Amino acid sequence: MNQRIFSFISLLLLSAISLQAQEIAIQKNMIVKKSIKVKKTVYKIDGSGNIDKAVIEIEGDNIVVDFNNCELRGSNTKKKPDEYFGLAIHINGGTNITIKNLTVKGYKIGLVAKNVKGLHIDNCNLSYNYRQHLNSTQEKEDISDWMSYHHNEKDEWLCYGAAM
Repeated sequence: MNQRIFSFISLLLLSAISLQAQEIAIQKNMIVKKSIKVKKTVYKIDGSGNIDKAVIEIEGDNIVVDFNNCELRGSNTKKKPDEYFGLAIHINGGTNITIKNLTVKGYKIGLVAKNVKGLHIDNCNLSYNYRQHLNSTQEKEDISDWMSYHHNEKDEWLCYGAAM
């Protein structure tokens, strides 16, 4: 009887250890090609100086990335939101991709997805990223704050930042 109890407890411990080992820590320039669960913590990882290279690239089909309620913070040496830079997550192509349980702060752009069929964003907070400093005040509007929707054929909107 004691042998069975010992075996059962050993099996439970090994299962718990293997589940913990499957959690992956985020690293800069990380490429994700299969479903993963991220180790829960606050990751302070600056993006690159431009938005061509993301902190995390996701490629493939039928991928679930569970960020396990972690927080990804960029622009860690900057204080003002109009100084934030970099791209946190880039998804390029693929089908049935799910991003869940993530907070992204301090980037020029939180998440960019292009040519994805079946993208699901679940329980994610992509607020407090780049915000342009405006020259307008309550007393007077400044024309330099205006944007033209006629000039967006070459993704000009990217210079203004975005959550997603």
